[in-house]
Amino acid sequence: MYIEGAGVESGRHHASVTLALEILRTTDDNILRAAHFDPALLAELAFDPRAYDFDHPVNKRPNYHFGQWDPHHIDNAGRYRRFVIQQVTLEALMARVDEGQDAPYEQLLFEAAAVLAGTILMASGISGSGPGHTIPP
Repeated sequence: MYIEGAGVESGRHHASVTLALEILRTTDDNILRAAHFDPALLAELAFDPRAYDFDHPVNKRPNYHFGQWDPHHIDNAGRYRRFVIQQVTLEALMARVDEGQDAPYEQLLFEAAAVLAGTILMASGISGSGPGHTIPP
């Protein structure tokens, strides 16, 4: 959906992803630090098209069903660089934009982008900035 240097894909999610990335880039530094997220380090934003089994025990970890860092995409400094959103999350956000008749399109788009940005921050805050991340006592 987004690749550093290439930009945001030109499909259905273009406007919401572009706006979500803009929100993340302008988020207060204290919030970004608390969520262990640096927008400048996001090399790729992808989605997982596989069906998500909410009842499977492995998927009971908090917030991972919304999205998570790709544990196979880590830079030489030990930081995650690729974030993966679950397709079910994207589809829920876009359904509100596509079907919402209770607000103007621009407002619905901003809401979807803000929820996407918040989802990324929430999931990043749970997993940290890399596999070696530890939370101080």
